[in-house]
Amino acid sequence: MGSCTECGKFTDRRVGNLLLCADCEKRIVLSTLTLTELNAILSAAGEAYRQAVKDRREAYNLREALGKDNARANAEVRSAVEQVELAAERYRKALHDFAAKLARRNE
Repeated sequence: MGSCTECGKFTDRRVGNLLLCADCEKRIVLSTLTLTELNAILSAAGEAYRQAVKDRREAYNLREALGKDNARANAEVRSAVEQVELAAERYRKALHDFAAKLARRNE
């Protein structure tokens, strides 16, 4: 175990012959992506979010059909709500990464 060569945090992650923590590795990888690549990631994240919202709507419809006391339907709704939250977070992150790259390009 050693220190990340970028930020100094303790890590055992090696990228090539460098010690890099997960955050720094991610930042370095993101900095090498083009706007086109980031746009594709953003589009995929948006589609995943829209699908998660659709699935959540279907889960609520299932619960409505089976009754609010139905354990399976309630589990489906909880799972669908969690998936929407995860997809929304990924979509926000993709939008942030795209906007940051665009801002750096325009500096």
